[in-house]
Amino acid sequence: MVQRRVRNLLGTAPVDQMTDIVVAVDRTSSSAVEEYRRVLPSAINVVVGDGPGGKACALNAGVRACKNEIVVFADSAQTFRDEAVAELLKAFDDSTVGAASGTLFPENNRRSVVLRLFWRYESWLRRTESTFDSLVGVTGAIYAIRREVWRPMPPGLLLDDVYVAFAVVEQGLRVVQVDNAVAVDGRSFTADEEFTRRVRTQTGLLQICALKSSILLPCSSRIWLQFLCHKLARTMTPFLLTIIFVGVISAWMSLVTTLAIAVIVLAGWVVARAAPSESLVGRARRQLRWAFLLLAAPVIAIYHALAGKWDVWKPDDNKA
Repeated sequence: MVQRRVRNLLGTAPVDQMTDIVVAVDRTSSSAVEEYRRVLPSAINVVVGDGPGGKACALNAGVRACKNEIVVFADSAQTFRDEAVAELLKAFDDSTVGAASGTLFPENNRRSVVLRLFWRYESWLRRTESTFDSLVGVTGAIYAIRREVWRPMPPGLLLDDVYVAFAVVEQGLRVVQVDNAVAVDGRSFTADEEFTRRVRTQTGLLQICALKSSILLPCSSRIWLQFLCHKLARTMTPFLLTIIFVGVISAWMSLVTTLAIAVIVLAGWVVARAAPSESLVGRARRQLRWAFLLLAAPVIAIYHALAGKWDVWKPDDNKA
């Protein structure tokens, strides 16, 4: 996978602007550094991540080994479209830009209407934030940063995307969205796998709040309101929907009506479970399950935060 990824980078990056490629291997990875050095071209600088391990520590070691003034980040699982790196680099012609985030096209979205709608909304939100001032998070699979504004990440950090954005903004610079810099993720995940990924992301968001509690204070950052509305409010969504639902029932429905609706919903669930997977009812059932899992992810993340359980990485998540 890393060999393929390096070939893709070599084919999409401007040769005159790319002086080196660094492959940072997580210290806890099952693949030894020697294996990567054996299969990759000698010009590729393979480094081992800092201790105790994890993605954040690998990124710290990778940036330290880079010589470029602009550092472009890429995960191992995606591929860049032509001109992706060149488009990212163009953003730095503006001296107010400290980091530039590309656009991710997840193949997994084809399987879920819910995910497609969510991603369209997320993309619109990012473009709007970029136009107004600055993003509150980069796209981890494709972004670039001025090396001089990089700040080492704490070990065990789950969500480098948001940490990077705040580090840049704290130095008076902007994080911008570059729509033409595209990375494609061809992987497909089941609803349960996507749920695990969402839980990790939401847990990482709360971890950052614990590590840098000052960002919760009003006016602590010029993107504080964006962070509150874009990130934290999303964590509260399932609870707000529950309160609204209970409020509507309490205000407008009698106990008998409520019980009748509950019976109808239960009967509908039984019918849906029995329906063939490719029928209209079966497809609707899958989309409802996607929606339920997306709403459930913040609830589990809050449980992890309250329990201080930050070690929620899964084996596939460590590929960086």
